[in-house]
Amino acid sequence: MNLHEEIAAVQNRLEGIDRTIDALENERPRLRQRLVELSEALTRSKLPCWDCSHPQARDARHFLSANQGQSGQVTQSGLPLNCCRIIVAQPRSTVYA
Repeated sequence: MNLHEEIAAVQNRLEGIDRTIDALENERPRLRQRLVELSEALTRSKLPCWDCSHPQARDARHFLSANQGQSGQVTQSGLPLNCCRIIVAQPRSTVYA
C-alpha cells in the first residue's frame, strides 16, 4: 500500500468513526429516557404494594404504573396515597372545659 492509499484508508476509517459517534449521540436521549423508566420500574417493584395480596393493592399497582413521577400523589416513603398501609392521622379534637 502506497502512502496515498494509506491516507485514504485512514480518512475512510475516521469518517466511519465520525458516523458512529453521530449515531451514538442521536441514540443518547432515548437511552437516558429508558434508563429513567427502568429505574422507576425497579423502585416501584420494591414497594410493598407490588407483592401485596390486599384487594386495594391492585389499585395501588395500577396507580404506580400509570402515574410515574407524580410526587404529590405519594407519601414521603414513596407509597401511593391509596395504599392500604397508609394510615391517615386524624387531628384530635380539642375539648375545652
